Amino acid sequence: MSWLTLCILVAQCAVILFSWVVASLFPDLPLRSLLTGSGLRWLFGHITQNMSLPLLVDVMLFCIGAGAMLSSGLWHTVVHGAKSYNERMARRMAVVIALMACVTVLLLTALPHAVLLNISGTLFPSSFSRGIVPIISVTMAIMGECFHLVAGRSRSVVSFFDNLTYGIRCGASLLLCLMTGMQLYAMLCYVLEYDNLLL
Repeated sequence: MSWLTLCILVAQCAVILFSWVVASLFPDLPLRSLLTGSGLRWLFGHITQNMSLPLLVDVMLFCIGAGAMLSSGLWHTVVHGAKSYNERMARRMAVVIALMACVTVLLLTALPHAVLLNISGTLFPSSFSRGIVPIISVTMAIMGECFHLVAGRSRSVVSFFDNLTYGIRCGASLLLCLMTGMQLYAMLCYVLEYDNLLL
């Protein structure tokens, strides 16, 4: 992942130089240079906007949920089986939480005039389709934390927060790669005068 991030950073530098050279040599082409006054203002003024996209938040939330399941030991217990009574009880508790989440989502989407449907009564696009990743991520995090508690692996409040941040620590390189990739995409959209479809 580090090599990919490095390649994206090199590509950003190449786009900056390419836009300046081409816009200088061929001023009639519909290209904007990133090294003009307006280009530099855009480059420095839109960095936060280019990176503050729902995709990045969804990936962060998924990392939190998946990290909680991995760090708590729930995933290992699902794959390799429970070794103690506490782990079996904790696994059952996690299954109950998953079923409760599924029933809740079904009640909010499957019934006529359900709250999470759009105005025409369909799922896509709707509040449900925009919130599916957070729903799954929060459910996974709750399952992981409950398993951690019931299995007797919780030693302090700090361990709960360690579970929640484990996925962010493991996925930090992916997040950095996504951030640089979104910035590269936004730079290309600016240079080529295309609309940024991610915004």
